[in-house]
Amino acid sequence: MNLISLLPTDEKKTFLSALLAIEVLDGKIVGFINERLHVQRFEKGTLLLPLGNVCDKLYFVHSGLVRGYYMEGLKEVTSWLLKENDFLYSPHSFLRQQPTSEAIELLEGATLVSITYQELQQIYDSYPTTNNIGRLLTEKYLLLYDERVRTLRALTAEQRLKRFTDDNPEFYARVNQKYIASYLGIAPETASRILKKKQR
Repeated sequence: MNLISLLPTDEKKTFLSALLAIEVLDGKIVGFINERLHVQRFEKGTLLLPLGNVCDKLYFVHSGLVRGYYMEGLKEVTSWLLKENDFLYSPHSFLRQQPTSEAIELLEGATLVSITYQELQQIYDSYPTTNNIGRLLTEKYLLLYDERVRTLRALTAEQRLKRFTDDNPEFYARVNQKYIASYLGIAPETASRILKKKQR
């Protein structure tokens, strides 16, 4: 029997499909997780996690576009961009349950599936094999961070922008240019100049 077909909503089906792509789970565990999932819809511009708050939920993007950012003085610096079928949270805040220095903002209207930190601990305690999912999600975040740091250090501004537009055409079409420039560590005017040059 297809375990996913037992789930009541498309949003939860997508969430569980993503989990099962990471780790094979039996029906009892899938049902236990499903009972703890929450589906919410948010408007564009919603500050999902304000600075200084505790990230107490792990989210999954069913639809929409999300960015994380932190402050350097009065300047917002985009730290990551995520879209459909991605899990999202502020790692330091979520894992330590401490106030965050990284805000999470919705760049589009979004439908998100979430599970609270406490509910996730219940799952880990009840079914220890699920701990592997948490480890793999944390590893994914670490690899994304490592890739970004290496890209910022090793490539020129033009090379960074080219790699981003080549690797992420959908992001390029949907994300405001200033956020892309911030994510790549490029001044907005520099990004604009490079893009104009590319279009010639």
